[in-house]
Amino acid sequence: MAAACLAAMTAGTAMAAGTGYNPREAFAPRPMTQAVNRYRSANGLPGPDYWQNRADYDIHAVLDAKTPSLSGEEVITYTNNSPDTLDVLWLQLDQNLYRKDSRGAHAAGDAQAGETSGGYTLDSVEIFDGKAFVAAQTLVDDTRLRVTLPQPLGGGGAQVRVRIRWRFDIPGEWGGRMAWGKAKDGPIYDLAQWYPRMAVYDDIRGWDTLPYLAQEFYLEYGDFDYAVNVPADMLVAGSGELMNAKEVLTPRELQRFERAKT
Repeated sequence: MAAACLAAMTAGTAMAAGTGYNPREAFAPRPMTQAVNRYRSANGLPGPDYWQNRADYDIHAVLDAKTPSLSGEEVITYTNNSPDTLDVLWLQLDQNLYRKDSRGAHAAGDAQAGETSGGYTLDSVEIFDGKAFVAAQTLVDDTRLRVTLPQPLGGGGAQVRVRIRWRFDIPGEWGGRMAWGKAKDGPIYDLAQWYPRMAVYDDIRGWDTLPYLAQEFYLEYGDFDYAVNVPADMLVAGSGELMNAKEVLTPRELQRFERAKT
């Protein structure tokens, strides 16, 4: 058996050599090539000049249970703490995973054949110019959105505000982390990666523009202030602190909510 395996490996290596493909290089250990500088120390700790950009979100979303679909408007305040001047911004449009021609759909193969919802419709993308929001020049590529800034954004803490109006049809039960399904007491919507979000800009690769393939992702830190409008007979669960409990809870629910805090 060992000799047969060795023969097979030898033949496979020879065939690979004929195509210019070297499996030894493809599967070799990957060295840690991260630079050691004033941003990042040799032991992995932040250096004296370490920086990290920031994205703060103000989001208002509406769930239409008849379609079903989700629409929203968000304002992103992006802070460039890097020493670099940025002439574009990159955002992630994770819902575009559910487009028929997305890279994620091709990666899933037959598992997602015919299961598409069209991804995002962007009604508007605007930049605040100091006086008002004005239309921005954009490019959508798979699950990425590039926004060209009318004026370069300097480093060292300069900020820019982006306003986006968006909507999408919610995938069915096949949607994975973004889906809805029927339960005994009514439909349940399990909505993740539902808002356009800033891509990361760091000192190693610059903009992280890897496409979303339904796997884990890189994300900037920031504050999230969001409101979700749903039919009155629905309950909403989400991360964060509920700010308007008296408006959305019954007196009995509010009493339980206050008791749960202790």
